[in-house]
Amino acid sequence: VSNYFCGADFTWNLFDFFCLLVSAVELLLNMLAGDERQGQSQLNLLKVLRLARLFRLVRIMRFKMFKELKLMAMGLLSGIRALAWAIVLLMVVIYMISIVTKSFFGDYHEEFSTVGAGMFTLFRCFTEACETYEGDPIPEKLYLRG
Repeated sequence: VSNYFCGADFTWNLFDFFCLLVSAVELLLNMLAGDERQGQSQLNLLKVLRLARLFRLVRIMRFKMFKELKLMAMGLLSGIRALAWAIVLLMVVIYMISIVTKSFFGDYHEEFSTVGAGMFTLFRCFTEACETYEGDPIPEKLYLRG
């Protein structure tokens, strides 16, 4: 037992022990609750915690034969990080344009009355739904206003 909690893989073994405790608590709660559904939300939380056992599969990445899989996973994580920064950059650009559109069109168009509404409208325009709340095309409304 001392080698289990103090060996080379003691962190993974502690994680396994924690998952075992979660399963035991869930089983105990099921036995105590019987057919009653009062504590169902707490049981659902325990079921989600049991899914954490899948993280034990990460240990496979240490083996030499899974080198390519590890490289693919690291590439995926790097891609997600780059995507997050691209989204931040897009939001900064939308924020700056929203400030300008609020100052130019905020008094005339409800869609640009606040910075938040302007950001939402600009995001919709960037993703193809560039219409007023009534369904009229915004570029046409802005052209007629000018």
